[in-house]
Amino acid sequence: MLERPAVEDCNTAEGCLESAKALYDAGKFDEARPRFATACSNKLTPGCSKLGVMLRRGEGGAADPKRARELLQQACSAGDGEGCFYAALMFQNGEGGDKLLPAARELYAKACEANGGACFNLGLMYNSGEGGPEDPAQARATFLKGCHQNDRESCNSLASMLARGDGGPVDQEHANGLFRLLCEDGNAGGCFNLGLATYKGAGIPADRNRARLLFQKACTLGNEGGCYNVKVMDEEDGAAKQ
Repeated sequence: MLERPAVEDCNTAEGCLESAKALYDAGKFDEARPRFATACSNKLTPGCSKLGVMLRRGEGGAADPKRARELLQQACSAGDGEGCFYAALMFQNGEGGDKLLPAARELYAKACEANGGACFNLGLMYNSGEGGPEDPAQARATFLKGCHQNDRESCNSLASMLARGDGGPVDQEHANGLFRLLCEDGNAGGCFNLGLATYKGAGIPADRNRARLLFQKACTLGNEGGCYNVKVMDEEDGAAKQ
């Protein structure tokens, strides 16, 4: 039995949680929020986590960063990966309380076990020295972990580090493979970086025409560097014909 009166059709805490998820996915935030609250009050950790996210964003009612932070920490302590991710984000940005950068690293590390986006954020912190010492090797390993979870930003950062030799030896072939996959997936940075490698002949045969096509695709996807390189190459081609 519920410890509190159910919200409308919530006959059990588990049923209330499932109802809340369906309503949330349908964009009915004002109906989902009290159901998540009911699930949370009955000690269902995913309900607390989702309620914390909604309170942070102001979905379905007023934002309450302080309460959101409390709920997300609580959910994280109970092993909820989403709770760890968003608690880390709030610690990192100082939402609902003080900035706690070392603690943000710790929570991102917990969330990184099953959340590629957490791996990406943690990798950035290692790379920049935010919340602790700079550690390019650890950043590279963390981006690899995120990439294995299909987080495209982690893959892009990993590929860039492999191409530059940051945090370990240069591995241009591996980098190019990742850039290719990213480009095929519609990632502008992946197309741009693969274009650079193709233009220079870095790890693959140099091919100016192919490089231009890749820069054009990057440009179409919103990469300003790709647009600039297409413009320069077209100007070079025009000058060569005169």
